[in-house]
Amino acid sequence: MTSQNTIVTIEHETLFPAAHIPDARWNGFAIPGFTREQVTAVIAWSNALAATFPDDTVTLEWDGDTLYEIADYGDGPERDEVPTSIIDGQTLYYAGNGWTWEIPSEDDE
Repeated sequence: MTSQNTIVTIEHETLFPAAHIPDARWNGFAIPGFTREQVTAVIAWSNALAATFPDDTVTLEWDGDTLYEIADYGDGPERDEVPTSIIDGQTLYYAGNGWTWEIPSEDDE
């Protein structure tokens, strides 16, 4: 499996470098994979949103080399391991898996 480097966004708010597999989609949205370096920006962005909108957002945190998404939908916090894969020799973290990631260049076509 081969990935392509791209830029992803949610509602054109913030742009993040990522890798993606062009044919892989979730409900029509991109499924980006982030290197550890790239995912640090996603973590900072998501955690900043959670500080502003604590009832509606997911936080991300490391436990060693494992990244977790933490969400509380009213019945207590759930801590889920962020899926990973190794593509082209790089570990990719699929933070925000299930979020509405878009590739801006595709939206402009």
